[in-house]
Amino acid sequence: MIGVLIKPLEKKSMGSIVAKFAFPQMTSSYDHDLPLLDFVTREEMSFSVITHIRIPIRYYELGQQYPTILMCHGNAEDIGETDPIAVSREFNANICLFDYAGYGLHSCKNPSEHACKEDVKAVYEYLVTHKRIPQKNIVIYGRSLGTGVACYLAHYLCKRKIPNRLILASPLMSAVKVVTDTWSPFDIFMNYALAPKITSQTLILHGTHDRVIPYSCGHNLSQLFPNLYNMIVLEGCGHNDIFVPAYYGSINDFLKNTATF
Repeated sequence: MIGVLIKPLEKKSMGSIVAKFAFPQMTSSYDHDLPLLDFVTREEMSFSVITHIRIPIRYYELGQQYPTILMCHGNAEDIGETDPIAVSREFNANICLFDYAGYGLHSCKNPSEHACKEDVKAVYEYLVTHKRIPQKNIVIYGRSLGTGVACYLAHYLCKRKIPNRLILASPLMSAVKVVTDTWSPFDIFMNYALAPKITSQTLILHGTHDRVIPYSCGHNLSQLFPNLYNMIVLEGCGHNDIFVPAYYGSINDFLKNTATF
C-alpha cells in the first residue's frame, strides 16, 4: 500500500516528501532461504562505471501453456509476504514476483521511480528470454504503488507493439494526485498521463471504502484507458481487504476471456 502520501502542500521539498512516503524504509521480511528465491541481474552505468544490480524474484511455473502474471507489489511489502504457489492456484497461472530497489534483498538500496522502471523491464526480459514465455501470454499486474510500475511496463510494450494485458488493483492516478489535484514537478508514477497511450486490454479493481488511494482514483483512471475491459467496483472494501470472491472471480474471467495462447 502507499499509506498517507502527502499532507496538504507545504513549503517543503515536495520531491523529498513524495520519495519518503512512496518508498518507506523497510526491513526485508525474508532471507536467502526463502523458497523459490532467485535473482535477475541488470546492468547500470554511471560515469562510465558499470554496476551489476541483483533483483530478487520468485517464479512459480505451471507450464508455458498457462498465462504468466508478472506482479508489481505495493510500497509497504516485499516478495517474502506473498506465496506464489497459493496465488498460482487461485488464477491457474504462472506467477512471477519481484522486488524493487530498496526492497527485500535487492542489491540497490536507493529506491526511485527510475530504478523501478529498470527493474520491471529486466524481469520482463528474463521471462521472455530465459524462461521462454511467449510475450502474448504475459499479464502485467500492479497493486497500489505497483500500478505505477505496471502502467509503465504496459506503456513501454505498447510503444513497441508488443502484446500484453494489464490488471490494476487499487490504482493511483499519480503519487501526488492521491491527495491533491495540484500539479507538481516532483510527481511520480503518473498513470493518468500514460493511460490514454496504453492500448492493452485493461482490468481495474478498486474498493469503495479505500482510505489510502481513494476509489475516485481508480474510477477516474478507468475513463482514460482506450481499451478498458472492465472497472470492477469492490463494494465495502478498503485498501488491504480487496481479496474477496469478486476480486478473484473478475481476474479469472479476465484471464479466460482475453486469452490469446
